[in-house]
Amino acid sequence: MGVVGSIVLCVCAGAAAVGSIAAEFTRNHVYNAAWPDRARRTCARYGMLNCALGLLALALVVSGRPLLAGVLLLLADGVMLVAAKLPGVDIVAEGERVVGGLPSSYWMTFVHLALVLSGMMLAGAAQ
Repeated sequence: MGVVGSIVLCVCAGAAAVGSIAAEFTRNHVYNAAWPDRARRTCARYGMLNCALGLLALALVVSGRPLLAGVLLLLADGVMLVAAKLPGVDIVAEGERVVGGLPSSYWMTFVHLALVLSGMMLAGAAQ
């Protein structure tokens, strides 16, 4: 069970690292000429920070600390969900697909959270 949980957490950490860069460094975000420079720089920093957190989580899983990696990934997802509720903050990309009343970025975050929690439970069951 612990190996399966570690594999799930490795996939989640890799998705956080690669997915953040792939999502943020696009024409809708960092390279969006319609956005002010401050917003584009903030978006770039957020993408790079999430990438670093994903890589750190991956290193923690590989070094035998899968539960700590899971906590780190949960915090990263939580920051996005909390930021979405701040006044004046809009984390939804222009033209982003809406499913069931929620933007697709929210659905991806919820799925990522569920996978991280599953990985933590499977990894923790073995300890």
